[in-house]
Amino acid sequence: MGYRNNYLYLLAAVTVLLNLRAGVSQISSLSPPDTLLAIYLVKATGGFTIDGYLNEESWRQVVPIDHLIQREPAEGQPVSEKTDILICYDDQNLYFGIHCYDSDPLKIVANEMRRDQILLDNDCIEIFLDTYHDHQSAFYFSTNPLGAQRDGLLQANVIDEVQNWDWNGIWENISRIDSTGWYAEIAVPFKTLRFKPADDMTWGFNIARFIPRKREEAFWSPILREYGLWGKYLLSTYGHLTGMHSVQNPSLGKLNHLPWPDFSVILPSPIHTRINSILDWTADIW
Repeated sequence: MGYRNNYLYLLAAVTVLLNLRAGVSQISSLSPPDTLLAIYLVKATGGFTIDGYLNEESWRQVVPIDHLIQREPAEGQPVSEKTDILICYDDQNLYFGIHCYDSDPLKIVANEMRRDQILLDNDCIEIFLDTYHDHQSAFYFSTNPLGAQRDGLLQANVIDEVQNWDWNGIWENISRIDSTGWYAEIAVPFKTLRFKPADDMTWGFNIARFIPRKREEAFWSPILREYGLWGKYLLSTYGHLTGMHSVQNPSLGKLNHLPWPDFSVILPSPIHTRINSILDWTADIW
């Protein structure tokens, strides 16, 4: 009986590893598009009150992003509900002002307020920042019409279950709903992020809108179906944020990549050495 149980544990572990490997291959075997989008950021000339109203003078100086492209359900078509996205910065923060218009605001889905809960069943926005622009790692921020926060550290080209959703960054946001749709105003302090300061920085960037009642997801830098279920983690497809000048980073340092799961926590001790051997073997062939 003991041998049979050990065999089953070993088989389960191998299955997990092969599934993870398949998820990585599904994404990383695809090539990025030939042409990437770019945004030149304007530095704010005044202060911000994060209240969801987007009425500061600095917002009036920003040209909005208004051309999200659907991945689902109508791949390649413009997002079905008008979406205006404003981005600017000052010496302390990167700011996002988002107006998600909705032709039927009574049908906006907003029922989650807990921190770090998956928000894709709600109307929501996702922000991706590849601050080193190395296509290897990125910061993730998401919110909904109630102002819930979800954030994480992303690795490129791997499946959702492997991402680091335990990371909690410091950032400020307020959302609100009115007769035109919903708004989100967000301030991400530069001290929350990691990047290499330069006179004119370029970061990888993408942003997505989800409309659950329509099963709709749309991205600024298009994410094609052929990229796979988790194609949004193909960081090489992101567009560019440019124009940030003289921004200092209080905390230098590269994001740490996630380690492999510690199977010693979930498997009986006789299996440890077998699993470690499998991990070593798998690493050799990847």
